[in-house]
Amino acid sequence: MPRLLHALALLALLAASPHVVTGEPTTLEPKDDLAVAGSVRLATGTWRVPDAGDDGALRITEDGTELDLGDAVLDGRERDDVAPEAYRGICIQVIGARNVTIRGGRLRGYRVAVQAMDAPGLRLLGVNADEGRRDRLASTPAREASEDWLWPHHDDDDEWAKRYGAGFSLTRCDLAHVEGCEARRGQNGLLLASSRRVRIVGNDFAWNSGWGVALWRASENIIAWNVLDHCVRGMSPGVYFRGQDSAAILLFEQCCSNVVYRNHATHSGDGLFLYAGHETTQRTGRGGSNHNVVVDNDFRFAVANGIEATFSTGNVFAGNDVSGSDHGVWAGYSRDTLIVEQRAVDCMTAGISIEHGVGNRIVGNEIEGGRHGVHLWWDDDKELLAGPYGQQQDTRSADNTVEGNTIRGSEIALRLVQDEGSTVRWNDLGASAVGLQLEGTTRPRELAFNRFVGTRRRRGEAPRALQAPDGFALDPRNTRHLRLADEDRPDVAALVANRAFPRPAVRRPAPPDVAQPRRMPEPVAAPMGRDAFRIGPYGPLQPSDAAVLPESLEGGRSATLFVFAPGPWEVCTTSGDVEVEPARGSGDGRVVVRAAASAPARPLPFTLEICMPGELFPVSGQLLPVVWDVAWYLLDADPLAEPESVGRAFAGEPVARQRVDALLFPWRAGSPPGVRADRFATRARTEVDLPAGRWRLRVTSDDGVRVRVDGREVLVNWTRHGPTEDKVELDLEAGRHAIEIEHMEIDGWAWLEAHLERVP
Repeated sequence: MPRLLHALALLALLAASPHVVTGEPTTLEPKDDLAVAGSVRLATGTWRVPDAGDDGALRITEDGTELDLGDAVLDGRERDDVAPEAYRGICIQVIGARNVTIRGGRLRGYRVAVQAMDAPGLRLLGVNADEGRRDRLASTPAREASEDWLWPHHDDDDEWAKRYGAGFSLTRCDLAHVEGCEARRGQNGLLLASSRRVRIVGNDFAWNSGWGVALWRASENIIAWNVLDHCVRGMSPGVYFRGQDSAAILLFEQCCSNVVYRNHATHSGDGLFLYAGHETTQRTGRGGSNHNVVVDNDFRFAVANGIEATFSTGNVFAGNDVSGSDHGVWAGYSRDTLIVEQRAVDCMTAGISIEHGVGNRIVGNEIEGGRHGVHLWWDDDKELLAGPYGQQQDTRSADNTVEGNTIRGSEIALRLVQDEGSTVRWNDLGASAVGLQLEGTTRPRELAFNRFVGTRRRRGEAPRALQAPDGFALDPRNTRHLRLADEDRPDVAALVANRAFPRPAVRRPAPPDVAQPRRMPEPVAAPMGRDAFRIGPYGPLQPSDAAVLPESLEGGRSATLFVFAPGPWEVCTTSGDVEVEPARGSGDGRVVVRAAASAPARPLPFTLEICMPGELFPVSGQLLPVVWDVAWYLLDADPLAEPESVGRAFAGEPVARQRVDALLFPWRAGSPPGVRADRFATRARTEVDLPAGRWRLRVTSDDGVRVRVDGREVLVNWTRHGPTEDKVELDLEAGRHAIEIEHMEIDGWAWLEAHLERVP
């Protein structure tokens, strides 16, 4: 195992660098632009120290400096009411100094708590950087906002720290050591760029709205024994699950030969998000984030992927738990990757998914439930295959090994599509529909010694062992156990013999020799599972946190508030012609605000307050108690290629009709009841009484939309696009106004939503 030998050699290189001992420390009171050198201790107390120049309130430029923050609290806010997205400045900046040590203290209210550049041998020990800068999320529990997606594709000029902020940001800091630090309730825990042989061990970087630990062009580092749970955005149980490129651990743009070991990283966007980088995929076609060793991590309940590892070579994933994720492992365009002894139980889509993978080994994994157990395939990604990566690399799905896996309860245990020359042996394949599905030109190089397990049910359709093109039959070296639909007469003696199912032992690589830190961080006690996510206005909420979303509420005749509460709550005040139900509760819940039955068909503003022990949450909003007449029509052609197809559809009879109080249709991958997905059109009409003034109409659509008010076209976005919000402001006279919205759905996701509001 040369990769593991490389990892062990890496550990040997990470010896502690020498640090200067400077004698008795000098005690200083912190202030902006304070130069720190030698041995320094900060005076105890809570200090407001805004960084006016964005160049470090405390600055270190001298080698061997030792800064003991002790019990000091440094706050970068000028006032307590500064919003987290407005946090500015850097608390401690280390520039060009070697072997600096910073320990203790609490740093809060900054864009970056500790920023180090060109500081090899840096040591950060027990520094608390909780409550850092973070974006206010536009997404709510009711709907996703595309602007919340992160953009990790550029960081050569420290774009991550400048744009998003972090507890700790280290650039070109070889041989640094970060241990026992905390950075919660921010956007990012630790950012590491262009650095080698760094140890990140025993830290708590959980409950952030971006990344726990994020690496850029950083290789030969160790990330071990950290708590990185709930680094997530873009998740609402039962509504949408996207992750929005958040992750517990991010390895981006040619991060190689790193060791990721024994981290507790549940309930994040991705558990591990590894990507070769745009330089590889879009410019040179070479490189990748290669030869990383990822062992014994807890990546359960990732919103998207327990492990995502793409366009890279020679990575090892061993003994990780990726259960409860959408995909347990997503390894598109991976090569020579070892995926061994993963546990993937109840993943939604698949335990292991690999498109265009070559030479990968999937060995000894335990997979249960989901649509697919293991899914390998080739598809025609025209643009990518024609680009630099596709021209430089082997992009087939070919020469993979699927060996010794136990797959039970998936709809399809093993699915191979357009896959060439792969080996499938010694697997225990039990599925509710098909054990092995071969599609297209797929022809395994070897398909032998597998056991296909049927069902014990006496009634109902039994699963098939094989679904394949005509003329393909199972090698007789494969065996069958229990009832299968495609066996003629069970051989009872053979079935009894097959129960033992002897197969070779899995050869798992030895775990890396990473010593435990002096103090192990403990995860916050919180419920587990895909329904356990609580996302507030700034990111994940801990069980003790409270929030009410949205803070400004709009709807038709009714609208829903989402209450996150660790205990009892009640609606303590209301104004406006509305009814609220329920008026009180305990724990997380929903409150429906309805227009009174006597309310006229015009905008109805309201306010209310939700009270919890020690906290008060004001909510304002507007209902629009009108009725929309909505009709749906089928399109007989692509409406962009043949614009007249929409007119033809509207000239005919609708296939479905509905009268609704609000135009709120987040169909996503679905469609209206009784209407096929893709190629349909929507026409919605209503009339509303408005006082004179300026009004804003916000319409979210996927795909095209156009709006008429009183017969005049006021908004057009008649294009193919994802969920996109368009706005128009109108000066309207007092009286009754007719609104008509036309929408087209081409393919993919579908969405139509409209809100009318008074412009202040």
